[in-house]
Amino acid sequence: FHAFSHFQIRAIWTPKLCILERRRTKQDLCDARFALYERAITFDGPDVYSVSVPLRGTVLAGRVESICKEIVKHIADVAAENTHGSKEDAFLGVARMVVNFKVDGNGKIWILWSNSIRLKNAAAETNL
Repeated sequence: FHAFSHFQIRAIWTPKLCILERRRTKQDLCDARFALYERAITFDGPDVYSVSVPLRGTVLAGRVESICKEIVKHIADVAAENTHGSKEDAFLGVARMVVNFKVDGNGKIWILWSNSIRLKNAAAETNL
């Protein structure tokens, strides 16, 4: 266990499932013998610099999943405001999204970035 290692959480969210993964850097964040890149890189770099570690407990997992649902609701609200009556472009929801999070020293969860957000729309649904 690295006391000062950097970690991030990645959520892969679908309407039926939310898969969470936590990655931790192999090097301590404060160990100046290693380049900052090696001390800080997780999901956005080669696996050689970080390891996947279990996300223990249900509280943090529940909070991350709740934030994912809030993001999906926000996207739906914005889409509803911007729909101009076109059934072809009607928004039906988020099909899948990948979001990266960081928990700070006070336990606050920060959204870092999203690798992808795939949307469902009426045109795609009618082609299925």
